[in-house]
Amino acid sequence: MSKDTIRKKICTLRDAHDKRLREEKSVQIAEALQKQKEFMKAKTICIYLSKGSEVETLALVKIILKEKRVVVPVTDVKKKQIVLSMLHDLNETKSGVYDILEPKKMRLILPEQVDLFIVPGIAFDNKCSRIGYGQGYYDKLLSTTRKPKVGLAYSFQMVESISAEPTDIAMDKVITEKEVYGKNT
Repeated sequence: MSKDTIRKKICTLRDAHDKRLREEKSVQIAEALQKQKEFMKAKTICIYLSKGSEVETLALVKIILKEKRVVVPVTDVKKKQIVLSMLHDLNETKSGVYDILEPKKMRLILPEQVDLFIVPGIAFDNKCSRIGYGQGYYDKLLSTTRKPKVGLAYSFQMVESISAEPTDIAMDKVITEKEVYGKNT
């Protein structure tokens, strides 16, 4: 199956999935994430601010803010890349590009200052290959770091196989409400 076919199929499934079930599963995924060694060791975590039917991260961000530094990705459409900004409080966000929340005031930080990247995706396979939204923004960002990368997904977002391109960056782990895929570090 092509990436576009998988993308359309999984987005349709995700959008049709019951909101209450998505919320319950998001809590289970967040709890599983917090038990991972990479998460416990990290002092600075880059995490996406969820939108739509993605695995919900806003409640998780509130928890992380109490103990660690939070960095969020901000899409720079002109440069076709993601830049990173510190976030001190969810109340200091506004709707940005693609209706994704972003800080009202940018406090730029370099990827090498991040200990763990928590990444959204539309589909993953058990080798932790990822299909994103098709713009390559995350692949470009993640190609610059060797720090741990964790994808968050509902179990129905796991597919048999993804034909990865050389520019596609795989995750080190993918966490669903049912299982953790990838490296045991």
